[in-house]
Amino acid sequence: MAEDFSRNGGEDGSGPPDQIAIDPNAIGSLIKWALAVVGLIALFGVFSFGRGLYTDLLWYDSLGFRAVFVKITLTRIILFAVGSALAALALGASIRIAYAKSAGPARLPIPPEAAASLTRVVAVAAVAATVVLSVIFGSVLSGNWELFLRFTNAARFDATDPVFGMDLGFFIFNLPMYSFAQGW
Repeated sequence: MAEDFSRNGGEDGSGPPDQIAIDPNAIGSLIKWALAVVGLIALFGVFSFGRGLYTDLLWYDSLGFRAVFVKITLTRIILFAVGSALAALALGASIRIAYAKSAGPARLPIPPEAAASLTRVVAVAAVAATVVLSVIFGSVLSGNWELFLRFTNAARFDATDPVFGMDLGFFIFNLPMYSFAQGW
């Protein structure tokens, strides 16, 4: 049994290491199926989001607050796009630098075809991780739309804080946004 898992080439253990056989076609097929499933899940999410958005639009419109709903929705969409783009740029740059620094000869006990397939799998996984993390960061930024709208529509209170000597409006409108931006 121990001989089945041996990585030594000859029976006496003196030859080159055996190569692990990986079927490149199986990996490509697996990637295609995984992308199809992810695409269907994304399509379902888009339709679900659109259904809820349309329902909310009808409700706000019936109450006479369509402009409020449109402003909130546009703010959320813009914040999502900006947050996702910033995260994708940062993550993409990080992955690109890591790829450039790790380039070199690989000494793996696998055939070159399998090594090429594994390189593709790692590249697809890196892109998928970047997309997922970008969506998460965009969602977090989009979820704080109220902070952003308060920040962009800040007003002065004309009352000064006795400790820091700042207008009270700073603590209501600006400071929460600065705190969020630092944590994000």
